[in-house]
Amino acid sequence: MAASATEVSAARRAPGIRVQLLWLFGLLLATGAIVIVLDEYRQRAEIAALTHLHDDALAGLRATKAVSDAYGLDVVDTAFRVRNYLLGWEQGVAVLDRAQASIAAAWTQLERSSMPPEQRALLEEIARARGDADRASARLRAILQAQDIHALGRFADTELYPAIDPVTTRLNFLADLKMQEAGQLLAAQTAAARLVGAHALAGAAEAIEHAARGEGVTAARRLTEDAHAALDALRAWSASAA
Repeated sequence: MAASATEVSAARRAPGIRVQLLWLFGLLLATGAIVIVLDEYRQRAEIAALTHLHDDALAGLRATKAVSDAYGLDVVDTAFRVRNYLLGWEQGVAVLDRAQASIAAAWTQLERSSMPPEQRALLEEIARARGDADRASARLRAILQAQDIHALGRFADTELYPAIDPVTTRLNFLADLKMQEAGQLLAAQTAAARLVGAHALAGAAEAIEHAARGEGVTAARRLTEDAHAALDALRAWSASAA
């Protein structure tokens, strides 16, 4: 009779163990699937953020630098190189023409790019300052065409820097803002990736712990809650990076 009672007791315990093992196995599969889905979602968010970084922050930075170099290097340097007989008159005119074409193309790109209000306000200030800079560039071109070395000297000493410097100074500040924007975007991307990973790992660990205790429903609930938290973090970050 004792042996029979032991067999009955073991038979009663066996389904419970099997159920726990099935719960554990199912949760492991679900955990793996959720982690894969979250990782795919995270990669898509990272691609979107990097695309935004490339198309706006870095592209805008390149355009800003192109305009600044055209004014600060091509226009200013040409005046002094021709004045010091390091560049011919016709060559100087050609450099100015290329600089104006570069400025026009890069400026159009800047105007069409998306910017925070602070950067947009600064761009409008630069646009107003560009009037004097462009008039100075046109004045320099006329002097080079006339090949008047004395007029070139007076212009370079008295008019050139006051017209160009307000533009290049503001452009350098705009470039700094765009570098900060790029850094903030990368920092947000890193923080979001860590947060998603933390939610996924926490959910998996808690689910396995509850499953090991035989608390299958609690394990599934915790896994689902952490998966939703990870997705919410990704959605919030994707919206802020857009």
